Amino acid sequence: MGFVSTASFPFSITITATTTMTSRKPRLLHHHNHHSSRLHFLSKCSLLPFQRKCRLNLRRSRRGNAACRVRCSLLKVEEDLDDEACELVRGSGVSIGEGDDRINAYLLKAVKNNNGIGILLLSDIFGFEDSSTRDFAYRVACNGYNVLVPDLFRGDPWTKDRPRAMLEQWITKQEPQRVRKDIDASIKWMVDEFLAAGISKKHGVIGFCFGGGRVIDVLSRDQGTCFGVGVSFLWHEDGPCFSLHH
Repeated sequence: MGFVSTASFPFSITITATTTMTSRKPRLLHHHNHHSSRLHFLSKCSLLPFQRKCRLNLRRSRRGNAACRVRCSLLKVEEDLDDEACELVRGSGVSIGEGDDRINAYLLKAVKNNNGIGILLLSDIFGFEDSSTRDFAYRVACNGYNVLVPDLFRGDPWTKDRPRAMLEQWITKQEPQRVRKDIDASIKWMVDEFLAAGISKKHGVIGFCFGGGRVIDVLSRDQGTCFGVGVSFLWHEDGPCFSLHH
């Protein structure tokens, strides 16, 4: 027994989430209508971007969908992608803020089919450098989006080799006000960066588990100022992995 929920939003993005009581994790199907516009912009970061063809990622995804796995669920973005429409994605590391307030982030930009929409991706407890999170962000960018993935844990994400008994202790170290401040700084950086580059003011936010809880907080405070849509993936079995104590 289960349910299917679908949400459609102003910037041509449809997300369908399906959950069943018997399955271990929900499944997500993400469909995107390709835009024909080409929009190029430069990042303010000093690191040289890399380029990777979308075809490489698609080959990985067909081998058991390993490339689509994010710790808190099984995820899919549209696999029937047009290689010519999604030829290149550029990724680069960026620094946000200064001094003790400086945080690292990862920015992926669609090159050929850029639709001008910015997506803030808030990771689960495994952090912004986790290969599954990076791969999902890449595949979203391959659909034409500009995706910013900030480091929510200041270089100290949860790792699989840690005893699970230490999880609660680790979570208590992720101070809610510090996390909120870092997310707000990431939002401001994304909005200012894209505005300076002449990109559309349309933005969305996606979060998984820990990051999913932050999506709710972000939208409650944003009230439509920056974000036109938010997608939060939370399941009760995730327990404390997405919660912050207030």
